[in-house]
Amino acid sequence: MNIDKYLIEKGKIIEDYLKAVIPSDDSIPILYSGMRYALSSGGKRLRPILAMAVAEAVGGDYHDVLSYAAAIEIIHNFTLVHDDIEDGDKTRRNMPAVWVKYGLAHGINIGDALFAYAFKILADSDYTPRLKATLLKILSNTVFEISEGQALDMSFRNESHITENDYFKMIIKKTGVLFSAALEGSALISGANSDILQMLREYGRNIGPAFQIRDDLLDLTEGKGRDAIGNDIREGKRSLMVVYCINKCDEHTKNELLSILDKGREKVTNDDVSRAIEIFRTSGALQYAEKCCNKLAQRAKLAIQQFPKSDAKSLLTELANYIITRTK
Repeated sequence: MNIDKYLIEKGKIIEDYLKAVIPSDDSIPILYSGMRYALSSGGKRLRPILAMAVAEAVGGDYHDVLSYAAAIEIIHNFTLVHDDIEDGDKTRRNMPAVWVKYGLAHGINIGDALFAYAFKILADSDYTPRLKATLLKILSNTVFEISEGQALDMSFRNESHITENDYFKMIIKKTGVLFSAALEGSALISGANSDILQMLREYGRNIGPAFQIRDDLLDLTEGKGRDAIGNDIREGKRSLMVVYCINKCDEHTKNELLSILDKGREKVTNDDVSRAIEIFRTSGALQYAEKCCNKLAQRAKLAIQQFPKSDAKSLLTELANYIITRTK
């Protein structure tokens, strides 16, 4: 199938749905316009598209999952609004970050409003009371785990002893759980059986971390739509490449890298970023990250090998391939 065409078609559907459900007036100054702005910068909409794809894969109708898919995407964008504040990022998808455009206080409030509105959409949906309660539980648990992942991510900065297991625990919570929630919730709405649910959970457990590692790699290029490359380096983030170097590089190289990462965002120069990337390259960290990304995608694809519909398996396979080969 043409995965690019599929992403464009389904992306347009979710874009239109988001525009329809977010308040279109400005009766509350800044708040509503800020919510619309946060969602207007586009992005890949992969999480809601995965939810729609799952509905089709198990023989359901993607229209039935739109409320849930929209809630998932709004939650994702809420996390981005607050992430930019926490990390000091001034640009998001080649646009001023919400907190830069509207000010820090309004940025926090806009993020809070997006968080609440996701639950409002789900609470106001036409799902049965029992299904709605299950979906709300999935979403609330997911948001809490994302907060745990973000806490780990921030606490790892300035740490010099981080294992690969630590890293994967962090990204599974910070990034992976929202992918899994999109898949599981959509499958439940669409009436999937327990075998299908287990396949999708395993698929999500692998595809989420694969997405994050690709994001870590894209930060070293022009692909993330931020104001400069290497922002993760400037912020001192412990990406998979950093964790690899902490555990595999000689003491001198490891300390040189950590000294760059621990300088503080405003003190890291472009030369520092270039040197860190060179360390990643010469140590084999970049190649290792690519290998891990591909391995996770392969595990995701193996998880759905027994999927009863071949066209559904093909769709989910192509989505996995897209996630690890995307350039932005």
